[in-house]
Amino acid sequence: MAAPTKLKRCELLDLVWAKPVSVLAEEFGVSPNGLAKICDRLDIERPPKGYWQGRHRGGEVERPASISDPDGIVTIGGSSGRDRCQRSRLSADERRRLMLECARKMALEDGLHHVTLKAVAKKLAMSEAQAHNIFPTREDLLVDLAFEEVQALETSRLNAVERGGSRMAKVVLSSMNYLREVSKRGPLAP
Repeated sequence: MAAPTKLKRCELLDLVWAKPVSVLAEEFGVSPNGLAKICDRLDIERPPKGYWQGRHRGGEVERPASISDPDGIVTIGGSSGRDRCQRSRLSADERRRLMLECARKMALEDGLHHVTLKAVAKKLAMSEAQAHNIFPTREDLLVDLAFEEVQALETSRLNAVERGGSRMAKVVLSSMNYLREVSKRGPLAP
């Protein structure tokens, strides 16, 4: 196994735009997929597919001008370092729950149009492929999120209606509860 290589993030950006990832990966002693994942986790944009075959040359693709924390040190290759996060295997149900919580938070903070599988995976530091294993499409994620929200609204409504004595009181309590929940849940409220 090759010795670990330490370099700045800006240097890694320069390298991935100077050589194909497959060539760099061999130099670092890692797999091309492993190097691509490292770049994805560090938000280092790589050339698009076909770039090295000349299909995108001629000014069509612009190299990113800058990255966040360009002087940050990256360790690539070698045995797993001490600074590397300990890997944990979550069950599919736990990953699903985490993804739904993250999607809910994103929808409330940024709006529903920002909720994508790629964005959720990035916030949870998981690969996009793992996200697609749980929810094949964005629509599947949004449907499950909507289903959970409808269930929560109905539970809240039933709890509010229990306190009412007459039919009219139950209608008023149900309506007030709905308005309170809509104001709290924002874009997630059906």
